Amino acid sequence: MSTNNCTLAEELRMLGEEFRNKFSIPYLQELAYQTGMIRRKRKFRAQDLVSLCVFLGQTVSSESLVRLCTKLNEATGICLSAEALNKRWNERTVQFLKELFLHAFRQKICPVSPLASQFTRIRILDSTSFQLPPSYASTYRGSGGGSSEAGVKIQLEYDLLSGEFMELEVDHGVSNDAKYGQLLRLCLVASITYQMRRLLWEKQQKEASEVKCAYMVQIYLIRIHAALFCTSQHPVSVLTRLFQDVNRNGRKARRCRKATPFEILGLIETSTAQLPVAA
Repeated sequence: MSTNNCTLAEELRMLGEEFRNKFSIPYLQELAYQTGMIRRKRKFRAQDLVSLCVFLGQTVSSESLVRLCTKLNEATGICLSAEALNKRWNERTVQFLKELFLHAFRQKICPVSPLASQFTRIRILDSTSFQLPPSYASTYRGSGGGSSEAGVKIQLEYDLLSGEFMELEVDHGVSNDAKYGQLLRLCLVASITYQMRRLLWEKQQKEASEVKCAYMVQIYLIRIHAALFCTSQHPVSVLTRLFQDVNRNGRKARRCRKATPFEILGLIETSTAQLPVAA
């Protein structure tokens, strides 16, 4: 089914199903056993780590173990000691999170636009920065001043058509967007933000502000987490409310007589589609 013919409700339901598949509890449990993160049945489950690192702990690198345990107990009812949680941070946990990242973001989450028929590859390159505790300053240098002495900058290149990552480089975080990056615990927020902005443009020809939309998505992460791990609620209900909020409060401010980036891309797509096909 062409995405141009899909209703907004159908698109949001497909997105919700995508989240249910990528973060299904059986998959997370199997991945935990494969990577050795969990070797026998314990109170601490694979979905609990995902809850902390993906949905609940936007500043997980700088929060205390007690605070993280409290967040987990409040959200899921799992009561864990700080010592038990501390033992979970090891190389096997890192491997688990790496594999989950590849599973969640290597595949295409949505069909590509008609522009794809004109190109064999669409490469997207972007970077983000976030702060680290000062003890990491000797390894990853931060911008200092009012910010942390330690920080990381990640450069990521992605092929939109194949869904494959082409480059991933981690370097010092000497960048002025470090504070912004710290507040967004990052790939899931960016992915949902992109989907909301895409749907708002394709279905209603309205452009959402990336910054406004990202902060709104961050607020809704807790509800998405509850739909995936804590209730039988389908994520589509949360995504629908999020879309309504983005439509109401997240739209990009227009400048007089100046085209927005989405409008420019729309003009490019229209002119490309009208080009004659070579014999």
